[in-house]
Amino acid sequence: MKKDFQQDDNMWHCSKCEGSFLECDYHYVLWLEFHDHTGHLENVVTFDDSANELFGISTKDLKLLSSKPKPIRDISNRIKERQFLFTHSFKTDTFNNIEHLHPTLMHSEELP
Repeated sequence: MKKDFQQDDNMWHCSKCEGSFLECDYHYVLWLEFHDHTGHLENVVTFDDSANELFGISTKDLKLLSSKPKPIRDISNRIKERQFLFTHSFKTDTFNNIEHLHPTLMHSEELP
């Protein structure tokens, strides 16, 4: 679960363990815009498990489709204009004496 980079020889290099590998595991880190019934906009980050749950496709399968724009667009359109019940967690930090709130999507459930 560390950042890897692809080398010129198509091998993946891990800066943490200094190893080189033929493949790597991809993980979601997504910023989403949520609009509620009041029109309020909220930017929320979501990571691997909750993004897999929301999109219904693993990062490995998504990577296989990445060269085809239509399936990617279809996947992202799956969640538009549908209603969900979301569970968030919130973290705050302070920078220059200004407190910032960082919401993270933890779980999503589509409403009937």
